[in-house]
Amino acid sequence: MSLNVNSYLTSTTKLGIKLNVQIQDYKGPSSNVSNIFDRVMWAQPTYFPVKFPQTEGTSYVHWGNKSGGPQQNRFANPYAELSSGMDEMFRITTMSTLSLDQNLDMLIKGLSFNGLFSMKHFSSTTIRRTYTPHYFEINPNTIVSDPVTNEYSWELRPVNNDGTDAFSFSRSYSGDRLFNLHFVLNYQHLFDDLHDVSADVEPGIYNSSMKLIVNGKTKKEFTFRLKVSSQTLPPPSAWQFHLDL
Repeated sequence: MSLNVNSYLTSTTKLGIKLNVQIQDYKGPSSNVSNIFDRVMWAQPTYFPVKFPQTEGTSYVHWGNKSGGPQQNRFANPYAELSSGMDEMFRITTMSTLSLDQNLDMLIKGLSFNGLFSMKHFSSTTIRRTYTPHYFEINPNTIVSDPVTNEYSWELRPVNNDGTDAFSFSRSYSGDRLFNLHFVLNYQHLFDDLHDVSADVEPGIYNSSMKLIVNGKTKKEFTFRLKVSSQTLPPPSAWQFHLDL
């Protein structure tokens, strides 16, 4: 969501307000998509089924696996990892700027003031619920074939012993704030329709004159002396913080 408002408070004063708000509300698996697809390559689909039938007297899922894999002596079961955790995350990023442009010709011709105040605020809250799946494999020593029905029976044995029956809970917070205040006093004036002062002028003292002519006669001559200091504002690329909405 973005908001951009510019308003002239007076004929010489301009006020600008910019606001940008980004909200992310996520509820889904703790494992990201790239991690799940990466796990698919760790084991062939013929190694084990996704899960085995529920055993009587147990309340947890019997996820399929196989001993001897690269991950804690077992293989990855992508579906089990997908189901082993859930995240609830809420993030909000707010960026706002307040600008003020003031023409100061009433004081000095060519003088103006520019001010900018910007703020960035980020806040994140994450609630994570996870559990360790129970992995099982078929014990090859228990496979029995029924010659009448041509059906097989077997017993399962655990692949891991750290499976949990309930979710563990954790909550985390993060955030930051960044402020920037920038003021510029500008002077730009064309003298006698010929002379101008620019940012690349060499430091030093410059003298000029102006004649007051009335009816073709010089009534008075004015002398100007301008001192240019050896100070230049850094370019925008060198600013420590820049916020553009």
